[in-house]
Amino acid sequence: MAPSPDDNDGTFPIQSARMYEAVRGNGGTVRLVFLPFEAHGYRGKETIEHVLWEKFTWFDKYVKGSVASATNNNN
Repeated sequence: MAPSPDDNDGTFPIQSARMYEAVRGNGGTVRLVFLPFEAHGYRGKETIEHVLWEKFTWFDKYVKGSVASATNNNN
């Protein structure tokens, strides 16, 4: 899926793709999500809901999961 045109003159979707490849290439954990019909800001209700889902999923996996793992390892 091709990203929508960005309304920010200084930011291009290719920069996100390059950052994704750089992090992945250096062994990092990364996820790149392009949201259809959205430019630099989020306006659609479905988009905002999806962004919140992405954030909560990341938090649950990498923050809450890390805290639970650390607690279990200390016992």
